[in-house]
Amino acid sequence: MQRVVLLEHNLAEASRMARLLAEQGFEVEITKTPVEAIQACQKSPPDLVVTDMPEKRTDADDMSFIKWLHQHQRQVPIVLSLSRNEEICALQALETGAVSYIRKRLLEQDLPQTLKNTYGLLQRMTGQKRIRKALVRAHFQYQLENDPTLTPAVLAGVEDELKLTSLFERADITRMIIGLHEAIDNAIFHGNLEVSSALRDAGATKSYFELAESRRHLSPYHERHVDFEMQLSREGAEFLIRDEGPGFNPQALPNPTAAANLERPSGRGLLLIRSFFDEVEYSPTGSELRLKKKATRSASEVK
Repeated sequence: MQRVVLLEHNLAEASRMARLLAEQGFEVEITKTPVEAIQACQKSPPDLVVTDMPEKRTDADDMSFIKWLHQHQRQVPIVLSLSRNEEICALQALETGAVSYIRKRLLEQDLPQTLKNTYGLLQRMTGQKRIRKALVRAHFQYQLENDPTLTPAVLAGVEDELKLTSLFERADITRMIIGLHEAIDNAIFHGNLEVSSALRDAGATKSYFELAESRRHLSPYHERHVDFEMQLSREGAEFLIRDEGPGFNPQALPNPTAAANLERPSGRGLLLIRSFFDEVEYSPTGSELRLKKKATRSASEVK
């Protein structure tokens, strides 16, 4: 059974989250302070950490729990649990080293899918050795159906290729895959199937997915595809996601770091994409997204 260290200052919230985590098959160790959480991780590195926005430690290091993890147990994925008034801090936390976040007010909705995407990816990485290859340049191109259930399988292959380059830290690979998952979902749902994010933002998640499923089998949506390309080199990775929908004006995209937009599912996806890549560029028509990530390990560092 996989072990989760949960840092939550509110006892009622901790019990609620521990129950949901246990339902997902995790063994949960609840901690109430950053010091307790660090001690739990020092005792035995967990498979996953779920933490609320950490307070500053009171010792001489004055280092937050999330920063401590990022420095001392970088391989452990960190998922943040945020209350409404903390969502504005999500960008800063993601930049610090977290791989995703869930909203406490939407815990039942966010937690299962976030754990599936985050831990499922890292579980596949466990026990695999990185292979050094004399990569000069590689190009991969996929034409995807409008079936979101196939995306994890495609990204599993992308993950393997990224590992083989040995030019990215494990955490960077995790963050790229999560960002790519969001980008491909956007191309399928909003681009090809033309399902408005306003449905999810309004809380009609069931209607959102039902509409998408029905349109998958109707013309003209059924004929559309998502082109997904990946180019790898010693300098890093570049991705292109192109849908065949009507497009949109990229200038009209809401600022994902604005407090109001962080509360929306659509804002969450954009925030993750922009946080996990060095360059994010839309085509003028909005139907093409180009993402770039510079290598975080040089060839001389690869053993």
